[in-house]
Amino acid sequence: METKLLHTVTLGALLTLAAVPHVIAADHSGMDHSKMGHGAMAAGQPAPQPAEIRKAVVSGYTLTYTLVDVKQQMASSSTPMTHDMSKMKSHHLMVDPVAPDRKPVTGGKAGFQVIQPDKTKVQAMAMLMEGGFGADVDLVAKGDYKITTKIVLGDTTLVDEFVYTVK
Repeated sequence: METKLLHTVTLGALLTLAAVPHVIAADHSGMDHSKMGHGAMAAGQPAPQPAEIRKAVVSGYTLTYTLVDVKQQMASSSTPMTHDMSKMKSHHLMVDPVAPDRKPVTGGKAGFQVIQPDKTKVQAMAMLMEGGFGADVDLVAKGDYKITTKIVLGDTTLVDEFVYTVK
């Protein structure tokens, strides 16, 4: 009896581990992010809008970066929060690459490396979303953040680096 239980638990753990890469690499491009259940904004308050923080051209691709203050967005919601705010990242960083032929990128992989003001390096794998890639990052301390973006589009690799200052 104990052997069967051990085999069942082991098999379950192996199946869970085998599914992890597929969950991490999930394509979220078809999701309607306006209906993600993060709650409606309180009456009379405009929803915090993503702020464009950078536009760059790398190997003919135009990269537009936007940043959403997630904690501000959640705090201005009229719906009670079901998330533990202390475990949430402070911002959602997005990069929207547009090919030289002016068509938005619809595939590939991307990630961010953020060197915080205290020189701590943090990496975040970005998910493919509507028109680009996004990842949650913490930008809470005042100072300069060195952000390096790597986007792999088949045989093309784009690398962009810039400094974003939190005042």
